[in-house]
Amino acid sequence: MLVEHFMDNLLKEDLDLSLGECPITAPVWLSMATSPFLFGLMAWESLTETLIELGQASEEVFRGDRLPVLHLPEENHES
Repeated sequence: MLVEHFMDNLLKEDLDLSLGECPITAPVWLSMATSPFLFGLMAWESLTETLIELGQASEEVFRGDRLPVLHLPEENHES
């Protein structure tokens, strides 16, 4: 009885696959998704690193030792 039930279900699954369901299993999908995920992760890390370096370089522009000295005339207030 159990074997007949198993065989009936197995035949139904085979018929469903032949009607257009994708025969690719979960491990295959997982292996196909791994490479794009890893490349995306590496690209994200690279972008983050680049943005941090860009921020540090822009701070150098605003440091006081790199800015020109402005000689302003002194104002004498005589009261």
